[in-house]
Amino acid sequence: MPRGATGRMARDLIDIARDMTQVDEGTALLLLYKRLIISTGGYLVRTLGGFVLACLPMVLVLTFVATPALDRWGLHAEGLAAYPPLTLAASADGQDSRTKKDAAILKMLSIDKAERPAPSPFGRTAICWSTTYCTLFGLLGFDVSEIPDALLPNAPYFVVRPDHEDTNFLWPFLSDLEFAFLLAFSLSSLTAFVLPKRQQ
Repeated sequence: MPRGATGRMARDLIDIARDMTQVDEGTALLLLYKRLIISTGGYLVRTLGGFVLACLPMVLVLTFVATPALDRWGLHAEGLAAYPPLTLAASADGQDSRTKKDAAILKMLSIDKAERPAPSPFGRTAICWSTTYCTLFGLLGFDVSEIPDALLPNAPYFVVRPDHEDTNFLWPFLSDLEFAFLLAFSLSSLTAFVLPKRQQ
């Protein structure tokens, strides 16, 4: 918004309200209401336009940079990661193999296949039995399948995604690459809020 636009809007509303208390004629009152609609409408349209324009760079980054980068990054994963982690029986040498772990994950996802998205080795799949978590995963770009019955007794969802041994505290909602993107966006937004105040 141009500097001073909000102040001018507030002063205009005060003037209109004062004038409304002083007029007696219906025609004059209708003219004041028209002025009020034009003033507030113009301000709202300008604010919305500024908001859309400000979000445009982020939309372009998410569409043309972030999504392809995440897909390419997922292709380099060595296998699948599941959360909550599946408990598997140990193999003969006392260690669970990557192949055995991936097979167990895929087997869990194969139940009621017609109602669930097929897991991708570089995609993100979320199976949930809580509407709140299903909505959250949908907003985060997961392939979401909501089912009525819980698959796991101690969790409201089951997530499968590429295994990059992610360590950030928002996993499995965000991978390390997505977390780095979120952190960069947060820092840049904070900078954008702070710098104009310093310039004033």
